[in-house]
Amino acid sequence: MKTVVLSVFLIFSCSAVSALPGNGVVTVGRSGMFITLQSALDAHAGEAGQLVIRLSDNVHTEAGVVIEGDVSIIGESRGVSVIQASGSRGEASDRVFTVKKGGSLELRGLTIRYGRPSEVPYRGGGIDNEGRLIMYDCAVAMNDAVYGAGIFTRGRTELYNCAVFSNDIFPAPPAVRNSGTGCVGSGGGIKTENGADLYIENSAIYGNSSISRGGGIFVACESRAEIINTTIIENKCRKRGGGICNKGDLLLNHVTLAFNKSIQRGSGLCNMGRLSIFRSLITGNSYGDFVNIKAHGFYGEGFIEQQADNFVADGSLPGAAEGNPRIRKPVYYPGKLPVVRIKWFSPLRNAVISGTGPETDQRGVLRDMRPDIGAYELRPVPWR
Repeated sequence: MKTVVLSVFLIFSCSAVSALPGNGVVTVGRSGMFITLQSALDAHAGEAGQLVIRLSDNVHTEAGVVIEGDVSIIGESRGVSVIQASGSRGEASDRVFTVKKGGSLELRGLTIRYGRPSEVPYRGGGIDNEGRLIMYDCAVAMNDAVYGAGIFTRGRTELYNCAVFSNDIFPAPPAVRNSGTGCVGSGGGIKTENGADLYIENSAIYGNSSISRGGGIFVACESRAEIINTTIIENKCRKRGGGICNKGDLLLNHVTLAFNKSIQRGSGLCNMGRLSIFRSLITGNSYGDFVNIKAHGFYGEGFIEQQADNFVADGSLPGAAEGNPRIRKPVYYPGKLPVVRIKWFSPLRNAVISGTGPETDQRGVLRDMRPDIGAYELRPVPWR
């Protein structure tokens, strides 16, 4: 597994942030109007409209921040502005944010790291969302929990141009394991719970790990996830679904699932729920790219509702193209999200023949009239 440093970020300009709506704009940090986020939230509790908070410090250390109203927190960029639960990983006694039911949190240009809850529920090391969470150009990295190490959500969660990486599951204390409290061990990067609605676009989920299922993402029963133009790579788990384990309703469109690891079959994608998959690439996963499981009740039936224009290298998804996709190893360009590039003579090129997908790829590169399969569109530079 590669070690990915925090310098791998997309620089985000906040020049337009001043136009954001809100009844109040406050600064938080050593030179700000408030020293802590929680003190700013408490001072404006009960006010109508959105509270906009600008982070004045490059690195702000604070754990256990509770969101109950409508709040927007803005940083310089996710490569510069950090909100961390402690000074180093493994030292925190709480997660970074908890979004209560009815609360709304918008994050822009921030990295959320080093969260680690120490009390029941041991979930959501970075963020525990029961309300509405929306993130633009952010990172959730190096958080730990018993389940949903990066993000745990049972509300609405939206990620745009975000990175979720290097979040890890740790074993539950014996008392928790014996009591059956919570869903232990699943969802290294993100875990949805019953009633959740997850939307991910133009993002990357990588280098996360779980003890049970869903090293990258675990989609639970009676929850929904839609993932578009996203790279899910180099995640791992001890059971099924190193990249994604789905027991709910999952839609994939121009997604690349590659180089994920698990001990049981379905290292790329394990489907135990309802799946619709279009224009997506699954390849290079350790123990089978895809598996469909039919033994766990209605939401564990594992059925494919719709599919078209997919490439699953080992042939484990009936109806998808198979073989050598002719791709390159993942690259982590400074200032950009990781991608899996395709080669000139790849069978993925110009292979989308039905329907319509997003106009651009994960990077924002315009797709041509016959798009490529996966999150990456090869647009050769013309001869000069």
